[in-house]
Amino acid sequence: TTDCCNMSRPTSAVSRHSRASRIQGGLTQQAALSAPKVSPTLFQDYQEGLNFLHAEIENIKRTIISNNDALREEIKDLEYAIQTESYERREDITVMKPYFEVFVHQKTEKILEELEEVTKNQMVKERDKLSQISDAVKEYERIRNGFSGV
Repeated sequence: TTDCCNMSRPTSAVSRHSRASRIQGGLTQQAALSAPKVSPTLFQDYQEGLNFLHAEIENIKRTIISNNDALREEIKDLEYAIQTESYERREDITVMKPYFEVFVHQKTEKILEELEEVTKNQMVKERDKLSQISDAVKEYERIRNGFSGV
């Protein structure tokens, strides 16, 4: 005869298998009866501690994510503010550039005029000195000619 589940196994092997499982089952029941009773609250403190730590970790994760998002928003706002200020400064420079160029041109013209005036004054002074020297030479020649006739 064969087992309905395994056609190749003879009945004697099935009976040995079922006997072994009955013995093993009996041992398991005996071990369960002889083992000390475990209180359902034995690991409750540890379980509560783990649950608390898990909740705390989740809270910290949410806080970190929230802070990270807030910091990213702040960085975006600062980048926008920097770009806006940079653009405004460029506009201000563009507006001020013609006024500055006019100012520089006026100052340059004024300096050039003053230089021309100083140069003219120096030339007048030199002409005056040359005129004085020429007059002095003429006077010297007249005096010398006057002495030579004496």
